[in-house]
Amino acid sequence: MANWRTELHRLARRDPLVGHETAVLVDALYETESDRGAALIAGSIAENALDQILIVRFVPMSPPQRDALFEYNAPLGTFSAKIKLAYAFGFIDKIIRDDFDRIREIRNVFAHSMIAVKFVDEVIRRTCTGFSKILPDAVLTSSGDNPKYIYIHTCVTLLAVANVAIARFNRRHVRLLQKTLCYDDAIPSRNKYFARLLAQTQTSPRLGNT
Repeated sequence: MANWRTELHRLARRDPLVGHETAVLVDALYETESDRGAALIAGSIAENALDQILIVRFVPMSPPQRDALFEYNAPLGTFSAKIKLAYAFGFIDKIIRDDFDRIREIRNVFAHSMIAVKFVDEVIRRTCTGFSKILPDAVLTSSGDNPKYIYIHTCVTLLAVANVAIARFNRRHVRLLQKTLCYDDAIPSRNKYFARLLAQTQTSPRLGNT
């Protein structure tokens, strides 16, 4: 059995399942978390999703061997290193790479700023409008182009991309697994989730507010 430190580390890196768990998480991020908390948690979801995209391409490894690659000062110990490697080896396309990088930059501002940073701050808002526009029009309309909402759901969409990679691995279809991931692969499953989320929130006025 793994020691408690290892178990806590793995628990911290566990992503929610797209569906009920993400719906609950997004609701909590939007309703109860501060902007800083939402930025850090949603950003971690995106980074953990990238971990999964990388891991499914690795040779078989034990959990401790995988953990050693991602710990501090290890080859994949930073979000930036993971993004660069995933793109360099053709695991993700340029659009996904750029969105991961934008999330990384936004999260870093919230993590390291010594002043109170908000999603409504002009530079944060402008940065969030630069995401690749992969969110459904219905979501953008309901959110009122809210930068916090767009950031959170872009992170969730990248989790859906990782789920596509895992599904390909589970099917053991080598040609599919080796294909570079793009948003088109993940949009159908992601849209089903958004449809359920919108049905739950149609009567709520919160989406247009920060």
